[in-house]
Amino acid sequence: MPGAHLFRNMQVTFGIQLSDLQGSALDILGKNLVSFGGKKNTDPSNVRELPLFIVEHLLKAYKDGVSEWYDFLEKNIESFCSSSRVKYKWRLLKLAGVGSVFSNSKLTYEQSTFINMCSILEQNDNLKLIEDIRESILPWLNPKMYTDIETKKKNTRENVAYERQKLKMLQGDLDQLDMVK
Repeated sequence: MPGAHLFRNMQVTFGIQLSDLQGSALDILGKNLVSFGGKKNTDPSNVRELPLFIVEHLLKAYKDGVSEWYDFLEKNIESFCSSSRVKYKWRLLKLAGVGSVFSNSKLTYEQSTFINMCSILEQNDNLKLIEDIRESILPWLNPKMYTDIETKKKNTRENVAYERQKLKMLQGDLDQLDMVK
């Protein structure tokens, strides 16, 4: 292809927009192509004027970029939303009303993923709190059942300690034997 070497080291910048993927592949590529060869892309239809082999490479690069972004978001959203700072901001966002903050436009993929993950983590925190409360009041609600549970836990620990001592004795490691109480 004559002149193909001119495009070999050309820098291309994309803006990856996942919320508005309407139209043909060329339309999407044109909307998301920020710069090409150091020149800012002001008209999305400029993509149609490029040679076909360049468009194919641009489409592949854009597809790879979107795929990498989805992978990155999927791997990191939970740890991001688990941080104390983000949990605090989530609570403020809920107080203001999620709908009022995002009412100006359609939610992006990232925003909806953030909202869903924060909601799930908040529900998990609430369930853990309920479980902790239940565990803490159990002795007060049914002292006999709590005593039975604690006795079984103690017996299990003693049985495990006994089995360890027995194993050490069978292996001939008499110096390492502990006194079982």
